[in-house]
Amino acid sequence: MRKLKNATLVLALAISFTSITTNLVSAQEGSKPTPIATGDKVYCAGFISDTKISYDTRIIGSPKEDEASFMYRGSRAFMNKGQGDGIQLGDTYQVIRPRGPFYHPFKNVNSFSKRGQLLGYFSEEVGFVKVIGVHEKTSSIQVTESCGEIRLGDALVKYEKPQLPEQRAFAPLDPLAPSSGKSTGQIVTARNAREILSTSDVVIIDLGQKAGINVGDYLTIFRENSSESIKRFRDDEVAFKNGEGGSERYRGNNYSITHPSVQKEKIRAEYPNSTLPRTVVGELVVTRVEGNTAVAIIVRTQGGEVFVGDNVELQ
Repeated sequence: MRKLKNATLVLALAISFTSITTNLVSAQEGSKPTPIATGDKVYCAGFISDTKISYDTRIIGSPKEDEASFMYRGSRAFMNKGQGDGIQLGDTYQVIRPRGPFYHPFKNVNSFSKRGQLLGYFSEEVGFVKVIGVHEKTSSIQVTESCGEIRLGDALVKYEKPQLPEQRAFAPLDPLAPSSGKSTGQIVTARNAREILSTSDVVIIDLGQKAGINVGDYLTIFRENSSESIKRFRDDEVAFKNGEGGSERYRGNNYSITHPSVQKEKIRAEYPNSTLPRTVVGELVVTRVEGNTAVAIIVRTQGGEVFVGDNVELQ
């Protein structure tokens, strides 16, 4: 009798384990891939197009334009297209604000104009509107999402949802990983003009289709040795001597324990920064590609912040 009870218990446990395993497998097979970004990380970054874009659809009025100079989520407005232009009730448009030419802030900067080569034309992505009424020559719209202040004259573009890359399996970053030998560039700007960046920040890099960059590509963010300082530290001999009570006039005490035995300049003359290994500080993934540039999201960092101007390399 006892043996029969034991056999029954073992059978029940086996059936239970099989059921749990089957459910886990089914859940994994039916799980949806996780996109690399959602929400305003996708549609509020802005972009740099190769050529100047001529927008013919715009916001031309608002019921409350005498009360406020901008619009936000829930506000109603009017666009300059109607029935004769094929506008349909329920259509969604993205609000774009052209800002003009964008010059490279770091490479080949002219000493006179203080700007480098023309990368393209920058456009802000300001928000979204939905058509709520179609008239003969105009249409009524309502702001459904805003990344900032929407204003009269802002351009409207029919919105097409982008195909975003999926998150890939995690693998540790080697902080001293050597170069891949592939295309290299720089972070030239970031969303909201931020300069000190971290995970999930949206940036624009100076690599695009012409450099073989595609949506979903991962790039390593790296920094050459001794290039990360925001504030330069004064490490000349005078500074060290003054720390021990000396003066710039009399040069202070050469035997101070804080006095360098060898000046930094002498070491760098013998061992330039170019001979030292670079430091990997993070990685990013491309979400939108133009001819000369690409929009990307920083997916992780290590060892501190990422800065506008940091180098990137295709993995």
